[in-house]
Amino acid sequence: MVGEEFIALHLMFDRQVDLVRGYLDEFAERARALDGVAHGTARKAAKHSALPEFPDGEVSAKDTLRAPHERFQAYSVLLTEAIKQSDEAGDLTTLDLFIEVQREIDRNACFLRSHLR
Repeated sequence: MVGEEFIALHLMFDRQVDLVRGYLDEFAERARALDGVAHGTARKAAKHSALPEFPDGEVSAKDTLRAPHERFQAYSVLLTEAIKQSDEAGDLTTLDLFIEVQREIDRNACFLRSHLR
């Protein structure tokens, strides 16, 4: 990322990365609790991701804000579907986890959107 907002945005992105990393661990633990398999490497997780890859090379501050904002919005849509499926399955613990994650993803999408205006 390049531009005069580099430091401020970098700090905000660091907080968002920490947030997402924490939820990755929560999802892995929940998958194991349900006797599922957690994709434990970044490469495996990326292979199964429905979200597009981040652009390569130097990216302007505005485009750096736009990319995660679009991905957070897309992720929120996926979470809405996961919430519905968890509810239909009667899995209240997973439902609660997905709702918590969606709340924070939507909140951080709002932060990014505020910078874009």
